[in-house]
Amino acid sequence: MNNILKIKFNRGNVPYTTPLRVKVVTVSPTKKYKEEGKDKSGTIMGLTDVSSAVKAIVYDEGKLSFMNTGHTVMLRNYIYRDENIKITSATKMSLTGGIGEIHQHIKEDVMKVLPEEVTAPCRPLAEAKLPPVGSHSQRNGLGEFERNLSGFILSVLHAACSESE
Repeated sequence: MNNILKIKFNRGNVPYTTPLRVKVVTVSPTKKYKEEGKDKSGTIMGLTDVSSAVKAIVYDEGKLSFMNTGHTVMLRNYIYRDENIKITSATKMSLTGGIGEIHQHIKEDVMKVLPEEVTAPCRPLAEAKLPPVGSHSQRNGLGEFERNLSGFILSVLHAACSESE
C-alpha cells in the first residue's frame, strides 16, 4: 500500500494502481469553469495519512459523495502531479476504516498545502457581518441572490469550523 510520503518521492504522471488510504480533512466549495468550451468543475481538498498531508483536486463530481470531511477513503488510479493528487473519472475509490492517529504536525501541514480560501480562519457565525437592510451596498445592487449566497457560505464555514473543533 502507498502512503502520501512515498508518492511525493516516487513521482510519476501515470495513474497509481497501488492503493492509497487517506483521511479527508477539509473540502472546499466546488468551482465551475469552462475549458475548451466544455463545462468542468474542480473541488480542492486536504488529505492526510500517518506519513504526510497533500492537496487533492477532484475533477469528477460523482466522487464527491465519498469525500466528506472526516471520511477515510481508499484510492486507486489517481495521479500525483504538480504537488497534487488528481482524482478523475478513472480513479477508483471506496470508503474504508480509519487510518490511525494522525500527528498534530501533519494536521497542521495539510493547512499549509491548501489555498487560503479553503483554510480561512474560523469565527462564530454571530460575529459575521452582513450589510444591514437598506444599507449602501444593498441600494447599489446587492440582490437577493448575493445575500442568500453569502449566508450560505457563512453557514458552510460555520459548520466546517464546528466539525474541526
